[in-house]
Amino acid sequence: VIMKIDLVGPERRGLAMGLNEFAGYIALAGAALATGWVAAQQGLRPEPFYLGVLFVIFGLGLSVLLVRETQSHVTLESRLHSGASEVPTSAAIFWRTTIGDRNLSSISQAGLVNNLNDGMAWGLFPLVFAAASMNLREIGWLAAIYPATWGVAQLFTGAWSDRVGRKWLIASGMWVQAIGIALVVVASHFAGFAAGATLLGIGT
Repeated sequence: VIMKIDLVGPERRGLAMGLNEFAGYIALAGAALATGWVAAQQGLRPEPFYLGVLFVIFGLGLSVLLVRETQSHVTLESRLHSGASEVPTSAAIFWRTTIGDRNLSSISQAGLVNNLNDGMAWGLFPLVFAAASMNLREIGWLAAIYPATWGVAQLFTGAWSDRVGRKWLIASGMWVQAIGIALVVVASHFAGFAAGATLLGIGT
């Protein structure tokens, strides 16, 4: 396994990112469903945490056995497209993506908002669902809808961004996320929560 995002080149980077996000978030949705089912059957502690331990062991094993460094591919692409002989330092990248380049700065801000939304979806939404009398199995389904929608949509939006650009997709996605969050806030039943989670996933 080699990081495909570093291998495809800039023309197909959105497609590679979409495939990467699809795989990761479909797996995350499966984990949410599995832990919700285990919690409903066995209780909140400690059984659902055993799945997390298995995921860590499995992930570390795969990383050691299959993952390969792609730094040389990044260096080659950087040299071909910018004439640079080496990859920029972490400090240079940080400066450029936070202050130096307006486009990269806005993308970084959108990423920050997206991660805040992610933390809210995982940390706060289950409490909202529980307060609305959802049972553990329903909470597991609601937790899975968001990453599953996100993952499946990435199969299309990733390749789409290669054709039409990323800016307006990111900006419109932020608005769809906001609508999804608002819907979760005002909802009180499973269907409303599910619709909000779906919109949040599509926007992301």
